[in-house]
Amino acid sequence: MSDLLGTGLTGLKAFQSALSTTGNNISNVNTEGYSRQQVRLTTLPSQYTGAGYVGRGVGVDSIERVYDDYLVKEVRVNISSSAEYSAYNAFASRVSDSLSDASIGMNGALNSFFNSVQAVSNNPSTLSERYVMMSDAEGLVNRFNSLDSYMQGLKEDVKLAISSAVNDINIYAESVAQLNKQISSSFGLASDNLPNDLIDQRDLLIERISESVSVRILEQADGSVNVFVGSGQGLVVGDRSNLLGVSDDAFDTSGVDIVFDNGVSTSSITSQISGGSMAGLLRFKNEVLDPSYNALGRMATVLGAAFNAQHADGMSLDGVIGSNFFSGVDAGVAISNINNKGSYDLGISITDTDMLTVSDYRLDYNGSLYTLTRLSDSSVVTSSAGLPIDVTTTDGFSISLAGGTDIRAGDSFLIRPTRNAATNISVALRDVREIAAAVPIRTSSASANTSNAGISSGAITDIANANVLTTANILFSNATTYTINGGANQALPASGVISQNGWQVTISGVPAAGDTFTVQNNTGGTGDNRNMLSLAALQNTRMLDNGLNSIGGAYSSMLADIGSKTRLSQLAKEAQTAMLDRAQEARSAVSGVNLDEEAADLVRFQQAYQAAAQVVSISDTLFQTILSMARR
Repeated sequence: MSDLLGTGLTGLKAFQSALSTTGNNISNVNTEGYSRQQVRLTTLPSQYTGAGYVGRGVGVDSIERVYDDYLVKEVRVNISSSAEYSAYNAFASRVSDSLSDASIGMNGALNSFFNSVQAVSNNPSTLSERYVMMSDAEGLVNRFNSLDSYMQGLKEDVKLAISSAVNDINIYAESVAQLNKQISSSFGLASDNLPNDLIDQRDLLIERISESVSVRILEQADGSVNVFVGSGQGLVVGDRSNLLGVSDDAFDTSGVDIVFDNGVSTSSITSQISGGSMAGLLRFKNEVLDPSYNALGRMATVLGAAFNAQHADGMSLDGVIGSNFFSGVDAGVAISNINNKGSYDLGISITDTDMLTVSDYRLDYNGSLYTLTRLSDSSVVTSSAGLPIDVTTTDGFSISLAGGTDIRAGDSFLIRPTRNAATNISVALRDVREIAAAVPIRTSSASANTSNAGISSGAITDIANANVLTTANILFSNATTYTINGGANQALPASGVISQNGWQVTISGVPAAGDTFTVQNNTGGTGDNRNMLSLAALQNTRMLDNGLNSIGGAYSSMLADIGSKTRLSQLAKEAQTAMLDRAQEARSAVSGVNLDEEAADLVRFQQAYQAAAQVVSISDTLFQTILSMARR
């Protein structure tokens, strides 16, 4: 009877474990990260008798997590991808929405400014339109300044978001290391059986890390796991965790550099980060924020330079030659790497606004050569044995020595030709009378001329010429030859264009001998609007992207590019979210708790437990019968 009793007792113990495990599953149906557990039963070794082998009951072989490693990896990978595109899209949408908003973006301010310029050209001698133009000019530079501040704020938000992600990763990594220690200890104590609940907790923490950065997992023989990030940096190695950190960019204190600290040394891993919200934030910074920031500065640079050049060719209401209308637009900077060994200051000059790009550049010195790299496409623009470096024909600026003589091999500089212009641009004029609406010269034909030849109103080609306002009498000795102020004979070109003393006029028709034309100071020309018309025409002049875009066109192109990237990131986000949902559903189908199945198991194991109890009861009855017989 003892064999029957023992067999029944093994069943009681086994099905009690099964019932407890099922109850645990039901209790944790809503516990995040919990994997369904099941009892693995095994037949106990049979006992040999003369009649053969008699079974000795059932035993619990193990209590296992229902787990599919492939599905868990799929979820982890899709979590990283989904988080990456979500972070990218969230920030890109902020830029797209802000720059395209009529009350925030540049289009409204540009249109208002050039409308007021046109209004001054319609009434150049009155002050009211000039006041409106000055007000709209202030509004335009304020819009540049505010958008620049907005971009700077976004840059700081990116840095804060990355810092927050790094802090979370460090906390989770430390917890994973502690769980590794507990799991490996339990593994040795429990005859190589793993503590399921601790493994669930560890997997959930690793998923949390993967939301911030893509990870690779390497399982160890003792049940612990190593967690790697970047290009193989060990974030968690056994029961020890290393730290990630955030430091200032080597060139820019407002920039961000992600570093790995193994307790002995630190190294930058920013360029090696992939997946997770950090990768999305870094991609947003490189693909959307920095180009938009630079594009805004380029607009300020090009608009300011072109407007200043044309305004300087004009004449104010008081007859004074025009000056710069805007200031702060030639704001190219070269920033020394904080690790530079030498002391060297570089100057950046804008030489051709039409060729300016929206990229930053890096200048490296290897001891014999200066190499300039365009960072947007990582292409080498030029190499030179010395300074200055002139990339006017390709990128529109030049680099020269501004101070210092000590440069050493390995030194590098970040070149930003345009970014600071949106920060620094301001209105230079302080009096509306200084607005140079007129052209400093005027032309006339002598009343005694006998031909029907005429002279154009004239244009300035070099306002710095000392004789630009000196009266010039053009006397024709015949149809093709003329003198100026009694000087040497000159041949009239077929085009009829005469250039002299920083001005240019065009003779139309066929002059007769003795015809005289005069170019002189436009004294009292308060009603002249010729320069203002030229300033108004700048709105539609294609002076960016190698003659392809106007100021407004370049802004629209920037908005289209940002909008396209935002839309693509939205589509990618939706696709990754759908893939993540499917991966989680597939994992849940295997590892998740199904209450219907658990309820059925509960009934099944209860019946088995009751049957085993009946075996014990029968064994007891039989044993009592035997005892009763023995007493007789």
